[in-house]
Amino acid sequence: MKKSIISIGILIISLLNTTLYSQSKLSVSYGIGGIYYMGDLKGSSLPDTKTLNIMQKAEIEVLVINPILFNLTYIHGQVEGADSIGGNVNTKSRNLHFQSNINELDLGIRLNLLNFKGKGRFTPYIHSGIGVFHFNPRAQDDGKWVSLQPLGTEGQNLGKADALKPYSLTQMQIPIGMGTEFKITSSFSLKTEFTYHKLNTDYLDDVSLRGNNKNNDSYFNFDISAKYTFKQKSGKFGRYSNNLAEYHKKYDKQIADACKFTFK
Repeated sequence: MKKSIISIGILIISLLNTTLYSQSKLSVSYGIGGIYYMGDLKGSSLPDTKTLNIMQKAEIEVLVINPILFNLTYIHGQVEGADSIGGNVNTKSRNLHFQSNINELDLGIRLNLLNFKGKGRFTPYIHSGIGVFHFNPRAQDDGKWVSLQPLGTEGQNLGKADALKPYSLTQMQIPIGMGTEFKITSSFSLKTEFTYHKLNTDYLDDVSLRGNNKNNDSYFNFDISAKYTFKQKSGKFGRYSNNLAEYHKKYDKQIADACKFTFK
């Protein structure tokens, strides 16, 4: 897990470096939408208003080679589920429930399905990537919200050699989705997006052995975002690119001079 997080951190630094020191197009966006949990405490496979919560998303995108974009995405939201919701009589008698905040950071790639150059204002796209998310399932006990992971509700803290280990509250996940983008001006556009998050844990809801432990939990979100694209030919980012080009010319000349001196 630590190695994976370090690898994502290195990729993020590389993305930011590419953004600042290249002629690529940089854009930022902010959006709101809904987030929905799928797991052992979900009575129905369809969304319902009782467990559909608001989420927020902030994103940095870099168009390096059309039609491919790289993005860094942060998502914050809250997921929840309960046996009392839905029509399954067996799960209602179990009477479990949970709630958890979600803080997620992804590094992804997007592929435009239509050429997004010139006069084109609309493009559908698909996207995927890899990321980490932090969660902390809680439940109400006498009116107070209690964190469930430290309690070892499935025998994680029994101290026996064959006992389950406590699950980590920071896990890997893979976002897979699709969306559309519509240009309003050369700098502003609107995006709509739907994303499914495949999780590397079955304990988002603190339930695994007491439910279906063959499938991991998941969640999805849909949102609408406002996007602003910076103009690279002038301003701060353009100066960075020009300075970098001048630096490379000077550096290459120094190397050439050094080689001439060495082989005389």
